[in-house]
Parts: sequence; structure tokens; C-alpha cells
Amino acid sequence: MGDGLRNILRDKERIGQQLLTVLPILFCSTILMAWSWNAWPDIIVDFGRELYVPWQLLNGDTLYTDIAYLSGPLSAYFNALLFSVFGVSISVLAFSNFILANLLAIMIANIAAYLADRITGLLVGVMYLTVFAFAQYADIGNYNFITPYSHELTHGIILSFIGFFAIRRFLVDKSTLGLYVTGLLSGLIFLTKPEVFFAFFGAALTGLGFSLLDQSVGWWGKLKVLLIFTAAMLVFPLIAYVGLSIDAGSVAGGMGIFFGYINVFNADISSLYYYKLVSGFFDVKGNLITLVISATIFISFFLGVSLLARFVSSRPSRIIIKLFYILLIMIIIGAVFFRSQIDWSFVARGFPLIIFIISGIAVFHYFRHENGKGKAAMFIVLSVFSFLLMLKIILFATVFHYGFALLLPSVLIIAISAAYFFPRQGSVDKTISIGLRVFVVAILGLFIHWHIERTGVLFSQKTVIVGNAHERIRSDWRGLYVQDALNRLAAVAEQGDTLAVLPEGVMINYLARMENPTPYINLMPPEVLMFGEQKIIDSFKRNPPDYMAVVHKVTSEYGYNYFGRDYAVGLGDWIGRNYQVLELIGNRPLVDNKYGILLLKKM
Repeated sequence: MGDGLRNILRDKERIGQQLLTVLPILFCSTILMAWSWNAWPDIIVDFGRELYVPWQLLNGDTLYTDIAYLSGPLSAYFNALLFSVFGVSISVLAFSNFILANLLAIMIANIAAYLADRITGLLVGVMYLTVFAFAQYADIGNYNFITPYSHELTHGIILSFIGFFAIRRFLVDKSTLGLYVTGLLSGLIFLTKPEVFFAFFGAALTGLGFSLLDQSVGWWGKLKVLLIFTAAMLVFPLIAYVGLSIDAGSVAGGMGIFFGYINVFNADISSLYYYKLVSGFFDVKGNLITLVISATIFISFFLGVSLLARFVSSRPSRIIIKLFYILLIMIIIGAVFFRSQIDWSFVARGFPLIIFIISGIAVFHYFRHENGKGKAAMFIVLSVFSFLLMLKIILFATVFHYGFALLLPSVLIIAISAAYFFPRQGSVDKTISIGLRVFVVAILGLFIHWHIERTGVLFSQKTVIVGNAHERIRSDWRGLYVQDALNRLAAVAEQGDTLAVLPEGVMINYLARMENPTPYINLMPPEVLMFGEQKIIDSFKRNPPDYMAVVHKVTSEYGYNYFGRDYAVGLGDWIGRNYQVLELIGNRPLVDNKYGILLLKKM
């Protein structure tokens, strides 16, 4: 009876501890959701695809054959399922992603609590919500977890964090179920985006590697681990391959799951200036120097504070301790006072090197200390995932743009290290340790505040409401042109008429509820190179849209200034011969830097 009572009390205590994490996270996310309501997506770029594709799948189209698609099928079909259950609406995806964002925040908090403590867990959970989940740091939206530019990226990261729990079960408890679930999740992540899969696969192999190092496990046991993992990993890709092949009536449909991986090695794509810009390889030497300088400043700052803390601890005088606290307070006050002059985005530039160093420390701890091997192994697994995930932006690491997802694990690992391990240095007095922790939390608070402030500025510029009573989006000035285009199409188009928006802007298709009769819903330079211009032209000839909307877009970041003039010239000529002007909204697009939308009607 006594043991039973103790178990009940322990269970209640665990539930109470979880609630102390979950409730603040839910409160924080709800406030952020209300504050950012309908401001998350971009009115033209990317997110329209995330709405249009599941809508068309619901209407009977098949991915890769009826819709030219670059990523894995998992997210598109998951979102189509949501539409089939709850109806076709932006709000359906927003609320689904809101739930998933909270799930990820809770998982992050629990993993951090396992590696550190619950206070650190709550801190990094809130940090994820405020800096990454609802944010916007550039003129284009979509780089957030509520309306992401690619659900494959956010879904892949969420599945990866679920996978870390399975890896932990396998590493710590030697659970075969944990191993099998890790393999299954690897297969699911394969169906999202290559960069996430390669990162999680590398992290999973690192986790398996620790079991292979276990001298108590024989060769058959080690082989069994690899066989179980491999077999489980193949399950979902095989199901997707067979299902898509049957749906398309040919193996071409199933082969679509490999399309994204094939294009990773497409030299025509990787050589585009845009991808060199994103990765930092447009200026290898300069960006490598910036990386080293940023990391050196970061490490020097914390090393200086650490040495000072050790010095104060070795001379426990009240005066010295007070002076130490005064110095820390002055640093915080100075950071607050000069916060507008501090470029926090520069700090992240050195994160690849910092993660590499932290990984090395974790490896050293794993092999030199018997205690805490499970935690050290998990820290290494997470570090490997973090490093591999940011390879796409390795020389230009920032939370802006793709960094909202690719840099997320790295920021969390560094935050855990700074907020928990840094203050708990072995030779530092407990009183000093508490002061260091408060100091680091204050620094992280300034980091969070800077990002929220920047997001708020950009959200405040979204004053145009686009859509109708059922679908409403807050947009910047471009929304005026889009709304005029929607109104004009509503006035002239009949039920069943089709529309192509070029070179991008499939959000107009979605809001107008007008299908594109071709598979090609985005014709930016990478898509034209991947699918082939002649193939695209042939598709337009077979199924010419009733209407076209040419939206102004400067594509110089890809090395081509304008659609129809510098690339896809043949398609532009065909459009000119077969379509007439319906209405010009604003300035003529694709001529200079003045914005406009040109509506065309089939002759």
C-alpha cells in the first residue's frame, strides 16, 4: 500500500512538472498566434503552392504526374487529408501547424530538460516559439512554422525530434522498439526534404554507432541492429512508391519520391547564383573569415566571463563578488541601451564552428567519463543533426530565410550549453553560478526581444487585406495588386475556367479557385531547368489555360533578370502569340523595377 501511494505521488509530481512546462508554452504560443494572426504567409511567394497542391490532390490529381513537384509526397498528402476532413482553408493548415508547433516546443523542452533541467527546457521551448515559429525577418513571409514555404521542411524537423525520443530509448534502455521506430521515422523523413533526411539519417547512424561500440554486444547483435533499422526505414518509402505508381498508372509516379534527391546532384541547379548566395559559397574566403570572426567573438566573450568567474570564485570576498555582479549588470544594461546597434544576426554566422567545438567537448566527455554517457551520446546525436542540417547555409548561417528551420537545432544546443552547462563550471562557486545563469538568461532574453521587435516591424507593414469573407490574408502593398487581379478574374471568368500565374504566384490560383491545367504551377529558373522548357511548352500547348496572370518578379538572384526575356524565352514567345491583354494592373511587369500584374486571355 505504501509503495502504491508513493508511485501515485511520483506520477502526480511528474504530471505537475510537465504542466509547469506545457502550460507556459501553450500560453506563449496562443499570445503569438493572436498577435501574428493572418500575417504569416507571403501573398505571392511559395505558400500558395502549399495550399494549391493539397487542394488539387483532393480534386483527384496525382503528385508528380498531374502536378510537377520537387519535394517528397508526405506533407502534400497529409495536408490534403486535413482539407478532406476539415475543408479547404488557409485556417485549417494554420491551426494544424499551430498544434504541431506546440508539439515541437514541448518536445524541445523535454529533450532540453533531459540534457539539462526543466528551467532550461522551458527557456529553449519559449525561445523556439518566439524566434522561429511565428517570425518574419525579411520582406518575404513564409519562413516560419505556421505557414512555411515548404511543409516538408517543418514536418521533417518535427518528425526528427520525435525520432530523437526513439533514439534515446534505444541508446539508454536498449529498446528494440526504439530502434524500429527510429527506422520507421527515417523512412517517413525520406519522404519530406533531402536536407532533413540526410541530417536525421546521419544523427541516427551516430546513435547506432554508439551501440556498435558496445563491447558487450556480439557481431550478430550488431548486425541485427543494422538489419532492423534498414528494414524499418524502407517500409514507408516502399508504400509511397507502390501507392503513387498505382495512382499514376505507371512507375513514373512512384519515381517522383526520388526527384528531390536526384536534383541535389544537378549541377545546373547547384551552380545558380541563388544557391551560392544561400550557402555563402558566392564568397568562400570572405564568409569563412566572417564565420571565424563571429565564432571567435562569441567564444572569447564567454571565455572571458568564465575566467573572471573562476577568479572571483577562487577569492570569495564579498567586495569582489559584488563587483563581479555589478560588472554583469553593467554588461546587460549596456546591451539594452545599445540594442538597436547590436546585429544579433551576425552572432549566428559563427554557429557552425561553435557547434563543431561543442560536439568535440561532448565526444571527449563520452569517452573520458563513465557517468552520464547516455546524455553525452544524445548531445552528440543532436549536434550531428544540427551540423548536417545547416550545411545548406554553412557559410551564411542566420535565422533569416532558410535558417528559421535549418539553424533551429543549432540555436537550441548553444542556448542549452550557455544557459545550463556554462554556469555549472566545476570550479565556480554556487553563488557565482546562479549569477552566471541569470546573466545568460538575460542575454538570451535580449536575443529573443531583438527578433520579436524585427518581426513586429514587418508585421506592422501588412495593412492590406486580401481574399474574401472565408479566406483572408494580411499582406504588404503587393496585396492591392493581387486583390484587383482577383476581382477582375471573378468578374470575367466562368465556372471551370483555368488560370496560369507566371512566373510565380499560385496563391492567386488558390484564392480565385481556378485550376492550372498544366502540371507546372511555378516557373522560376530552377523549375524551368529541372523540368525542361520544351516539356513545359508542350504541356501548355496541349492544355492552354483560359487566362494567364503575369506577375512582376525580378529573378536576378538566379542569374536571369526576367521570365520570358532572360529565361523561358520560347514559352514567353508562345504566350505572346496566343494570348491577348485583358487588363493591366499597375505597371507592365517584367520590364523594369515597377510592380504590376498583366492579365491575359486566350485568343
